[in-house]
Amino acid sequence: RQAFRWGKLSNSYIWRVGVGNYQAESFSDNNLTESLRANFYGSINSSYPIWRGTPAPLTPEKAYRYSPSPIVPGLSFNTNINTLLAAYGDGTRQTTISLSGGPALTLGTFSKAFLDYTELSLVGGITYTQGSSPFAFDQAIDLGTLGIGITQQIAGPLVLSAGVGVNVDSNSEFYGDVINSNFELRWQRRSYDFSFYFNPYESMGGFRFRLHDFDFEGTGVPFVPYSP
Repeated sequence: RQAFRWGKLSNSYIWRVGVGNYQAESFSDNNLTESLRANFYGSINSSYPIWRGTPAPLTPEKAYRYSPSPIVPGLSFNTNINTLLAAYGDGTRQTTISLSGGPALTLGTFSKAFLDYTELSLVGGITYTQGSSPFAFDQAIDLGTLGIGITQQIAGPLVLSAGVGVNVDSNSEFYGDVINSNFELRWQRRSYDFSFYFNPYESMGGFRFRLHDFDFEGTGVPFVPYSP
């Protein structure tokens, strides 16, 4: 994974290769199938700032009150380009190239007690594919997509996030179907957060806990006063 900048344009990329013997549900039926799978995946994310506001003062009581990094109000246009090359033990291959992009709007600084952080995003995507996969889990099906996401501070460190994706490929038999959805209720603090999430599309949910930074060297105020 690597990040770099061209003028105002911020970019990051990731690539990975893998090989393994997989046993998974077949794409052509509901039975399990087994095959060797070798793959290469590469992805480039880019973000261009259209408008950038001012974060709250960089103090534990303001900008870092609920977040490990300052929330900066603004409007940006984000894009992603990725490709997947996969070869299977039965001789089949699948190649995909996907492009997606859309605006992301952030309002507020997440430093006040109520409704001081809102994030809205809209992402449209298109995928070009060649070949096919013997597996259901990586077969390219949704070639035109539209996704909407929202994150909203409710009160204090309590945050609600939701997102939904829809197939908008008019040539697909799944046109108009929801292809992903998620809801998360999160208690977020500067050094940790925990949340309950639910994905109706996959009929699964759970509990998530994260620590943000073990190398924190601040004062600890207002929680545990400490002078390094």
